[in-house]
Amino acid sequence: MIHFQKRHGLVAKGVIGKETRKALNIPVEVRIKEIRLNLDRIKWLHQRHAKRHIIINIPAFRLFFEEDGALRQTMRVITGRTKNPTPIFSNTVQTIVLNPSWNVPKSIIQKEMIPKLLRNPNAMAKQGIEIREDWGKDALKVDGGSVDWSQYRYSKTMPFHFAQVPGYKNALGKVKFLFPNQFSVYMHDTPTKHLFSRNTRAFSHGCIRLQKPRELLKTFSTFNDSVNFEKSQKRLKGRKKAYLKLDNQVPVDVVYLTAYVDYDGVLNFRNDVYGYDKMQLQSYRNW
Repeated sequence: MIHFQKRHGLVAKGVIGKETRKALNIPVEVRIKEIRLNLDRIKWLHQRHAKRHIIINIPAFRLFFEEDGALRQTMRVITGRTKNPTPIFSNTVQTIVLNPSWNVPKSIIQKEMIPKLLRNPNAMAKQGIEIREDWGKDALKVDGGSVDWSQYRYSKTMPFHFAQVPGYKNALGKVKFLFPNQFSVYMHDTPTKHLFSRNTRAFSHGCIRLQKPRELLKTFSTFNDSVNFEKSQKRLKGRKKAYLKLDNQVPVDVVYLTAYVDYDGVLNFRNDVYGYDKMQLQSYRNW
């Protein structure tokens, strides 16, 4: 039973609870459809010939770091909520940022931060978020109580810049891995470590939160002279930001596979967290 639960991404304690019972009752015909659907998705994935490769499988909530075709490192990740899904795309990790600041997107400012400011003008200060008049480094700070925020709640423009300063409370944690893309999505540390104990980990605004960002930083340091792990550890004790450009960049694929074979050759199934299987199967051609 524990083996079955592990294969299905369930809490593996050997106890048949609601989720395990649900998985056990899925007909084999449904599983065959899922396998065929995911085999078709796999056909469209990039054929990687690089020495190293990162795969993030959204339904599995897990990162896999391959080297020479073998699994070198894996960790849990947190992905986007159903209303803020992590996009499926490919790119290359080019830069690591130590002690990052968080430039808050306009959508989050309007949906989450302005309501807080309307209730409490000091709400942003308590979170270590600075409000400035614009994006320039010399832009003047703005007091949270000096602006009528209600006029910007649904406006098309946002003249103010919200940024959370580096530190352990920063939403990006202490380390950020950049792979430029049109979605402004990246991998990063997080102060909300307790969420990694959850089985379903769709909690972010779309970015990928890492369970072990420093371990991934250490892995990158083994094949990049620009990343000195010991020096990075010392810098991470402070708050000074640093950009580490990678000499040896690593391709990354963010994928959506609800059925896949793991590195031990075992067939795994995961829940259709974003409903993509259901949507595709409804319009799929007959096999």
